[in-house]
Amino acid sequence: MSTSPTSANPSLANCKPDPAAAIAAVPPGGVFDGSGCYLTTGITISQPITINGGVYNDPVNTNTGDETVHPIIRIKDTSQVTIENASLVGANPGGGFHRQMVRQAGLDILSSSGVSIVNVAVSDTFGDGMTVFTNYPVDKNPTSNLTVSGFSVTNAGRQGITMATVTDSVFNNVAINSATGDGWDFESDAPGIGSGNVTISNSRSVKGVRLIEALQGPISFDNYQGQRHVSLLQEAAASGRPVTFNGGSLLLPNRNHGASLAGITVRGPGHLVLNSVDVGRLPASWAPTGLAWSVTGGGSLTLFRSLVAPPLGTSDQGSTVTTS
Repeated sequence: MSTSPTSANPSLANCKPDPAAAIAAVPPGGVFDGSGCYLTTGITISQPITINGGVYNDPVNTNTGDETVHPIIRIKDTSQVTIENASLVGANPGGGFHRQMVRQAGLDILSSSGVSIVNVAVSDTFGDGMTVFTNYPVDKNPTSNLTVSGFSVTNAGRQGITMATVTDSVFNNVAINSATGDGWDFESDAPGIGSGNVTISNSRSVKGVRLIEALQGPISFDNYQGQRHVSLLQEAAASGRPVTFNGGSLLLPNRNHGASLAGITVRGPGHLVLNSVDVGRLPASWAPTGLAWSVTGGGSLTLFRSLVAPPLGTSDQGSTVTTS
């Protein structure tokens, strides 16, 4: 940790001390009413409580080993937790990816159920805006019945939201304003483990959607305003679970670089459906040259009432693209 965080950021000088102990002392079912700003090096919640209000600033900006980098708020192995009307602020205002610091997520939700996130803003984290996973290897259960209503991510140093293992959950009114990596990253880094039965509605992201884990059920984006890439790859494609976008819009890149062969990629026997989605291109001073889609390896892409700005795309033998 920096030796004098308030000297680096004078605006923190009048913040209250770390509330972690006071929050841990709240009885099950109780409420911690936050007000003003706090300094914290990480708050852990492991019983049913509510945090209402407050700005929680984590000044840690150096990894000195011995588990010195933590999420701003971690919820693990519990249920019926609510975080509402709060701001979580990291120490990465300059942005960018810093490998030694990526554990500083805004919210880290592990093997918990019935969690509600309401009107929460995360900014300037070195890691994800939110990570949702199992508390592996202690608890291999997915996070389930997670409800997010009003959540924003600004200047995340890694992904906007990592959806590693979450089931039967709803995300509504989520804004990924800026992130170094993807906006939504369905990635568990564990064979056979992933998310399913997740609905994301009335949300927007300036970064892409990547699905590469073993999906356990359908994934739906409803009235989603997205930018850049949508990629259905690896175990996500092999799982055969449908991924559907209903309504909304996608603004694809005008040019594609590196591993991104197209704005929309299905690589493997996955099923991607765009239903009444306007598919355009990001504003640029040149005419688009990048493919809108690439479907390979037995994958399928369905475009139902979805207008696509050319150039269109390609598919290999055994893969299908259906337009109607």
